[in-house]
Amino acid sequence: MKNIKDLLKAVSNNEKSNIIFGENKVIFVTGGPGSGKDVIIREIISKMEITEMNHMQVFNYLTDSRKLKEKSADLRRESIRSHLPLIINAPADDKDKIFFIKESLEEKGYTSLMIFVDTTNEASKQRNEKLTKMIAESVRKEKWDLAQSSKEAYRQNFKSFIDFDNSASVEDIEEEIKENI
Repeated sequence: MKNIKDLLKAVSNNEKSNIIFGENKVIFVTGGPGSGKDVIIREIISKMEITEMNHMQVFNYLTDSRKLKEKSADLRRESIRSHLPLIINAPADDKDKIFFIKESLEEKGYTSLMIFVDTTNEASKQRNEKLTKMIAESVRKEKWDLAQSSKEAYRQNFKSFIDFDNSASVEDIEEEIKENI
């Protein structure tokens, strides 16, 4: 998939993507540092009613089954308990936790989709340099390499997998989003 318009269509258009939103649906959005996961998530959330969580929140809820059974005022925990649609923001280099979450939610009846937000190493590096709290280049590169080496495992383990190339400049992506809303 080469542009955000096609990605948003694939996620929201039931007939073309075979993704039917409602109860028991979860979208994992993952990628390396500087891939633009948050921009993609923000656009998906604006198009549909879905609860966003980071992967550590979901992991913590799923590893405490006693708490997950209890009714709560915690919207995120209730979303899992009630099998409401979820979007999970996860760094691609945390593969083991992502697979644990996927398997745990599928055991609860969820159907999962992964959007792998990909970017070139150069785009990742340039975006990191623009951050006020940039990560050390050696750490960024290691995380980017781990994300790239994990992509095939994700492709094989997710029945529904979208590889989204997000290497364009942030300005171009934001402009494209504005044009297609």
